[in-house]
Amino acid sequence: MTTIIVIYLVFLFVIVSYTKKYTKTSEDFFLAGRNLNWLVAGGSIVATGIGGTAILGYAGAYYHYGIVWHTMFSTAFISALFFAFFVAERVRSIGAQTLPEILGKFYGGKTSLIGAIMIIASDTIIIALQIKAMSHLFVAFLDIPEVWSTILCAILFTSISLIGGFLGVAITDAIGTLFITIGILWVAVVSMNLAGGFQVEKYLQNFSAISWQKMLGNNLSLFGLLFASQSIIFQRLHSVSTPKDAKKSLFVWAVGLVLIMGISVPLIGFSAREILGENLKPDQVIPTMIKQVLSPQSGAILVAVLIGAIMTSANSMLLSVSMNITKDIAETGFNKKYDDKTVLKMGRVFTVILGFITYIIATYITSLIGTIIFVYTAISALVIPLYSGIFGLSKPLGGFLSLLFGIVSGIGWYLIGQPWEIHPVVACYVCGLIGLIIGNTFDSK
Repeated sequence: MTTIIVIYLVFLFVIVSYTKKYTKTSEDFFLAGRNLNWLVAGGSIVATGIGGTAILGYAGAYYHYGIVWHTMFSTAFISALFFAFFVAERVRSIGAQTLPEILGKFYGGKTSLIGAIMIIASDTIIIALQIKAMSHLFVAFLDIPEVWSTILCAILFTSISLIGGFLGVAITDAIGTLFITIGILWVAVVSMNLAGGFQVEKYLQNFSAISWQKMLGNNLSLFGLLFASQSIIFQRLHSVSTPKDAKKSLFVWAVGLVLIMGISVPLIGFSAREILGENLKPDQVIPTMIKQVLSPQSGAILVAVLIGAIMTSANSMLLSVSMNITKDIAETGFNKKYDDKTVLKMGRVFTVILGFITYIIATYITSLIGTIIFVYTAISALVIPLYSGIFGLSKPLGGFLSLLFGIVSGIGWYLIGQPWEIHPVVACYVCGLIGLIIGNTFDSK
């Protein structure tokens, strides 16, 4: 197992080292020169959107809850199609480099700055979560002490982003998507055979009760994350050559979602329940399958797939946050204009600093689920102002108040304990819509 993982990591470093020679400008570093092939961009979306934490978490959720969790896949798939048909070409035609820059074009500098701070804070925490998840894998399967494992993960993420820029990240993402798809399909087939084959009456049922409020909140959180995630979607839409290429890349994302999250991961979760019984904690499903059920070869493939998936997600987000700090804070926020060499140097420096900060945060994270809910709620506050602007439904004051009401209400609802089991993201959307209506009503422009 160790050999397979080391070979895979060395392979990634060879790829990014080769792409380094193509990273000569800040646009190369952040957006691959806006010349990224649509197939590579689509593969990069799949790899970043379907991280190792998602595979681990969703397999455990299918094992614990059953077919009801398939609504989460449905939400992601519908989101991909909506992006492809109604959003991709619009966003690519705007010509912005970052999501806060898009907000700035619609609503002005204050809204752009608030959006930038939200994205930087949220994605930085998500990167720390990826470090924590990958560190757990290193501890469990490579027998590396947790302290050194966390340090190693932070160094790996930072190095790959720093050396190859976005071109290196995108190519390793696309290659990772191919490995993830083949590997997870293989493990799904092996697991299903060990469970006695596909049995409709056993797989298409619910195992444990989950309230409709919680399930609705989970889906709305996923919706918000996807629709306002610069690091997963918007960076890729801006990195391809044309709006049509942006649209094609999203269809690749839809196909990847079907193969991985719609078919393979559910089969692994359902098969695990048949093989292992019903008394495991959800987050122990994949580790237990690897250690007790799968052959050494299949187990090694799955661990390599998970590590690769985590790597691709974290690398992309690290580079995206670096772009936000450089473009939206250092330049736009301080009303400065730097030459391209300075911007490129700043991007590299901020990438290193972020690598260190995410390592520090990772050492203090104790509740993965609680942290994820908090982050998803914060990101979701961007959805209503962003899309009301894209579709021409908002005025500057409306967008600003929508963002302000959304973030305050969502986080406030989370902090007071989520009364009546209503997910904080519901409060975020409702109050964001109220802010939009009030702002549009009183905006004289």
